Parts: sequence; structure tokens; C-alpha cells
Amino acid sequence: MDFFGAQDKARSNTIRLLLLYAFSIVCIVFVLYISTVLILWHTGYIYESRGIAIFLQPELFIVIAMMCITVILTGSLVRILQLKKFGGTYIAETLGGTKLVPGEASAKDSKVLNIVEEMAIASGTPVPEVYILENEPGINAFAAGFTTDKAVIGITRGAVDKLSRDELQGVVAHEFSHILNGDMAMNLRMVGVLNGILMIYVIGSIVIRFAFPSSGHRHGMGGRGGGRGRLGMAIFLIGLMLIVIGFVGMLLAQMIQAAVSRQREFLADSSAVQFTRNPDGIAGALQKIHRDIDGSFIHEGHSSEMNHMFFNKGTSSFLDRMFSTHPPLSDRIRAISPRYLDPSYAEEQRKKEQRREQLKEENAAASAQKGSSARGGNSLTDFFGAEDHALPEALDQVLQPAVILAAIGSGDQGVLKNPVLKNFPTFVSESAQSPERAGNLLTSLLIAGNDPDGTAVLPEWFADSLTDEQTETHKKFLSAFNQRERNWFLPLAEEALVSVQQAGADSREHLCSQWERLMRESDGTDFFAFVFEMAIITPLQKQLRSEPEEEIVHYTFRTLLRETSILLSAVANASETRPREAWESGYDSIREYLTGSLDYIEDQDNPLSNVRKAILEFRKAAEPVKMYLLTALVHTILYEKALTTTGREWLRSISEGIACPIPPAALPSGQ
Repeated sequence: MDFFGAQDKARSNTIRLLLLYAFSIVCIVFVLYISTVLILWHTGYIYESRGIAIFLQPELFIVIAMMCITVILTGSLVRILQLKKFGGTYIAETLGGTKLVPGEASAKDSKVLNIVEEMAIASGTPVPEVYILENEPGINAFAAGFTTDKAVIGITRGAVDKLSRDELQGVVAHEFSHILNGDMAMNLRMVGVLNGILMIYVIGSIVIRFAFPSSGHRHGMGGRGGGRGRLGMAIFLIGLMLIVIGFVGMLLAQMIQAAVSRQREFLADSSAVQFTRNPDGIAGALQKIHRDIDGSFIHEGHSSEMNHMFFNKGTSSFLDRMFSTHPPLSDRIRAISPRYLDPSYAEEQRKKEQRREQLKEENAAASAQKGSSARGGNSLTDFFGAEDHALPEALDQVLQPAVILAAIGSGDQGVLKNPVLKNFPTFVSESAQSPERAGNLLTSLLIAGNDPDGTAVLPEWFADSLTDEQTETHKKFLSAFNQRERNWFLPLAEEALVSVQQAGADSREHLCSQWERLMRESDGTDFFAFVFEMAIITPLQKQLRSEPEEEIVHYTFRTLLRETSILLSAVANASETRPREAWESGYDSIREYLTGSLDYIEDQDNPLSNVRKAILEFRKAAEPVKMYLLTALVHTILYEKALTTTGREWLRSISEGIACPIPPAALPSGQ
């Protein structure tokens, strides 16, 4: 998947939405003006009667245009600000969603949490909150939020109960595509747009209720000369006209929904196949919607204005059928896996699914008899491999610049198997999965990572702030970390980060402050502290603080030659044998895009403080510039045809730091 192209497409879709919105407002203003002129002329408030000349009322046009634009924009702005404040959580709760809490969910709901966590780890994005629409038997889902760190995913109870794990994974992958492609913010803006247009209809209803007492007087009601009667009639007709225009506006709104939404659904379907490498998953889910009695219907009354946000359309009114926000199910299935349109194949797959479920139940029963742990799988083992797993046989094909760069913005999990992590002590792996204990694990990991000799101890100031129990916990972590190589420190930290992101905001703020002090004590010269800052603290702080996006000021390398030289040299100097040749390899990969020359900087002349400043400057670069930088860095790292631990840490740190993360899944560790 082309992450940068997808971002550009999302921006162009936003422009398209704004143009359609402006067009609908212009149409409404002109229709409202013409209708008002006719009503005032009919009731005697306009005396000009010479054909088209009655429509030449510039003062009236300005008043109507200003009032109409103010009402629509105010309605849109109020709704958008409301959604921006509460984000995806507001949408989920409005639709009747119940938040899933890790550790308190049932076995079926835990499966959903595991799938969402898998996609988040693989794509390098924060784990979104998950809501279940308990009262919805149909098969549907949605993603909502203005930013990736504020996203939520909602799934209907019908989807959880009726879909297999592969099918549910396909649906979740589809929603992650909307998160990664920047569709969510546009979806929420569209809800605001529709609310603004709907305000015309609402005001029309209010005007009619106001007009009835005035129009109830018998005198002057039907003529053109009675003062109060004519006024009541005019108000009533204007109210009726507003309702009609509001209805027409809703037609325009449905057209906007359909125009912007359809192609994005095809894109999300294809991205889901890339994410999961399994077209049968999402195709099977679509097939089940097609044949299920509840389909994808959403009963909640607000579903109509949010129809464009769902995995498949959630309503089935006349207008929805005329201006459908989703392509027909048959077209979507045909684009993904045409064989599912064959009834015999679909039936065969259904029977296979039944057999798999039966076998799973039998295996679970057998495991229970052997005294298996009731807790279930260890996610570190599930994700990174047990003893019978190894890195992919075609690892040399995985370690190609094009493959790694293509993973940006995707959820490819194909290189997640990592045998280095298989021997974690149980208390470490369990702590990494616990929102309450993962923070302590990360703190100990930061302390251990800052001591390459494997003799790390708790700093005195830090130990004085702990209880006896907390001190023992940290010492236990340090003992485990001091005995192991550092090649798995970052993968473990990335796993624990997922759990910390689910902890309370106060807890996360405290951890960030604690880690920043620990890093200050390293004087900013320790490499693992730098890695920890960029790959762990940066995404956590982004989740905590709703800061505006960096303004783009660099559209070419012309203003970033110094920063590019710093970053490329820093990564090249990680090579222990041929740093200059590695630097040349990276330089050659982007030479044609540069408007000047780069300089190789020796390691001793390129401190981490310069690297930090260069990363901050690259945050202000356009996405194609970031892409070319990452291209150069990947070519540099892979010059010797191997991905070292240091190389992996450099790529993860810089990519996170410039807000264009390479997913952990794309960078197998353990070399």
C-alpha cells in the first residue's frame, strides 16, 4: 500500500468534500432567495410586477445569503467542535456502544481486543479503544476519531457472534485502513456538514410553529391586503419553503455522502487484504452480511447521519438506496475474491469454518484436561513466535528497501515471528501485557538499556521514591534484563507500550515525567535513551496531548540538506566496517531528488543533540520528502544485507520522530 499516496488521496477527498459543501450552500441560497421573492410578491410585500425584474432585489439577496450561510456554517461548526472535543468516543456512545476493558471482557470480546491489538502493533499506531454495540444483531463496524491517537473502533454484537476470527480480522483491518488513510477526520467533518444543512429543515419547522398563531386570524388570511393575515401567511409559507429546501438539502447531503464515500470503501477493502494477506477473511464477512437476516442494519436512530462511517451501510431507506454510501456487496466481493459469488464455493467455505470451530473446541477441551492455563495465550509468544517458529524462510526477500518502505501505513504482520523473545520469564511477559505493570517494566528497561555492561542498578533518587514492594519489582526486572542481550529490548518496549497506552492519563503523564528525568541523567548521550525517547515516549505523548499538526514548511530537500546529512551520517556510522560506503549507498538512492550536495559527518562530530534537532526539523517536511529520507536511511542500513539491532533501532526512532513510523512488523529483530 502506498501510504503517502493514500494521504494525498485523503487530502484531495477533503477538498472534494469542501467543494461539494460550497456548491450545496450556493444552491440552497439561490433556491431560498427565489422562493422568498415569490412568496413576498404573492403576499403583496413586493409590488414590482414586471417579469424577471421582481428578482432584482440585491438588499434582500444579501440578507438571505448572509442568514443562510450563517445558519449552515454555525450548525456545521458547532457539530464539528462537539465531535472534535469528544471524538470517536462520542460517536461510539451515541450509537449505543459499550467500551471493552481488557481483563474484564468475555472470551469472545477478548478475541476482538486481541485482533485490534494485533493490527495496532503491526501498523505502529496507538491501540484504539474498542466499543461493542450490544443491541445491534447486524454485522457492522466503524472507526471514528480526528487523529490516530484518538481513534476508537466500534463493532456490533452481531459481527462478534457471527464472524469467524479471520472474517473479524478482515473487518477490523478495513477499519484500520480508514484510520491510516486519514478517512476518519473527513467522516466526522461530513457529519458536521450534514448537520449544518439539516439546520435549514429544523428552522423551517420552528418558523411554521411560530406562524400558526399569527395565521390563525381569519381576517386577511387568504388575501393580499390584510396586514396581520398577510404577515402570517408569508411566515407560514416561508417556513414551509424552508422545510422543502431543507429536504432538498438532505438530498444534496446524501449525494455528498455517496460521492465521497464509495471509492474509499473499495480502497479500504483492498488495504484490508494487504494487511491480513487473506482475501477470504473480508470476502467471507461481506458474504455473511449478504445472506444474514439482519444484514448490516443499525437500529440506533443516529445511524443515518453516520451511514458513511460504517463497514457497510447501516440503513435502508429510499434515499439510502438512491444515494448509497457503499458499493453493492456483490461488487465489493467481486473486487476481492470473485469465487465467493459462487454459491457452491461459499457453502464449502461455510462448512470448513464449522469444522475449524469444532476442532478448536475439541482442542480447547483437550488442553483444559491437561491443565492448561486458563489465562490463554501469551501475546509475546503469539506475536513473535514459540519454539517451533522461526523468521520467514525468505528473510532476504523481506529485507529489501522496497518491502520495508511499502509497509509504512500498512498492517503487514508477515515478519513478526521473532525467536529471540521466546525465552522471556513469565513475569516479564505477563507484565508487558498488563496496563498496571507495563509502565514499571518500561522504566526498568530504560535503566537497563542505559548500562551496556549489564550491571544496571536503580538510581538513588528513584529508589527513594519507591515503596519496598515497588523496589523489589524493579530489581527483579533489572536482574532479568541484565542477563540478556539488548537485541530484544526495543521489541519488548514496543509490546509494553501497547499496554501502557491503555492505562489512565495521570499514570501515563507520571511515567513520561519519570522517563524524561532518567534520560536527563544520561546527559542526552546514551543511544538507548534516545531510542526510547523517539520510539516510546514520542507516540505516548502524542496520545496524551492534542497538539496541532506541524505546519509544513519544507517541500523539497533544498532547505534540509544539513539535516539530511546529519541523519544519513548518523545511520551510516552504525556500520562497524564500512560506514562511508553505507552512506554512499543511501546518498545514491535519493541523489536525483536533491537540489544540492550532502556531506558525510564523522561519528565524533555528529552528537545525538544534532540528530534530535534534525528530526524536529523533518517533522515540518512534506510527506514525499519524508518518504525519500526514509528511502535513503533504509538503503544505508541494508547496505551490508543485514538488519542489525542498532539499524532497526535507528529506523524505528527516526521514523517515529518525523511522524512517519515504519511498523515494527516490517523490521524483524534478533539479528
